[in-house]
Amino acid sequence: MREHLKSLARMLRENGESARAVMVENAVTGPDAGVDAFLASNELWGGSGSIADCAGGPDRSEGRWKIERFLIELGKEQIRSGNVNPRTEMWVTAFSRWEEAGI
Repeated sequence: MREHLKSLARMLRENGESARAVMVENAVTGPDAGVDAFLASNELWGGSGSIADCAGGPDRSEGRWKIERFLIELGKEQIRSGNVNPRTEMWVTAFSRWEEAGI
């Protein structure tokens, strides 16, 4: 999961989300328990202000789509492993539907 988070941090940086990238990088460099906690956190999967909610900006840009596609895969992996936030499945479903609809 650390490699997934490193990729997420890279995407966030590429899309001008340095503060969020640092948050992810801090989780990656910490102990395993910290990685697991971040993966299930509101900072990643919560509501307003979370990475799932805001990363890539408010517009339906290519950067936003790339982050959402990545979060779909990350979320599915988390669901398989059982380490989820209560909103993980909701975000994965929403992102998947948006992708299918071309939104």
